[in-house]
Amino acid sequence: VAGNFSTSGGTATFTTTANATITGNISGTGAITMGSGTLTAGASWTNNGTFTARTGTVNYNGSSQTIAPLTYNNLTISQSGGNASLAADATVNGILNLSSGNLAVTDPYALTMGGSATTIGAKDVTGIVKRTSLVAGTEYTFGNQYTTIIFRNVGTLPTDVSVKISIGSAPVWKTGAIQRTYDIIQNGASGSFATINL
Repeated sequence: VAGNFSTSGGTATFTTTANATITGNISGTGAITMGSGTLTAGASWTNNGTFTARTGTVNYNGSSQTIAPLTYNNLTISQSGGNASLAADATVNGILNLSSGNLAVTDPYALTMGGSATTIGAKDVTGIVKRTSLVAGTEYTFGNQYTTIIFRNVGTLPTDVSVKISIGSAPVWKTGAIQRTYDIIQNGASGSFATINL
């Protein structure tokens, strides 16, 4: 679709064999139901209706886009310029692909990763990344494919873990330092231990 796309008063269905590209704004009060294809969004998405992700992928490939607060299956951030932003809570249940451009989550909102969700790509999420379904021995990613936490099978695991990520500048006294700050928050844990890779 070249231009804006509105579901007002209707339903848009993307079948399991179809990919769709919308270059303009997406809006409306109707329903968007995906199959296994990819919906590429080139501009803003105002969700006033319903969205069903199924097994599909939403790819934001515009410039400095605002990401819709939805529950995604797979979410790809492939910005042609700038970084994407999220100013509300959203969820990814499948693959978060940060191929081009970071995803900035505005505090106090969070990007929640589903129980089997993973992160790939060279970029980062900044802000809060949250996990609520934790199983011992599983490697969980938090905003980057190399930022991981694995809980040992001991004690009581947390009911949820959030990692708040900031990207900054290397200090003058260590110019080769990794330019990240992490705040890790857990709830409900007792006697649990984790291996953390940052």
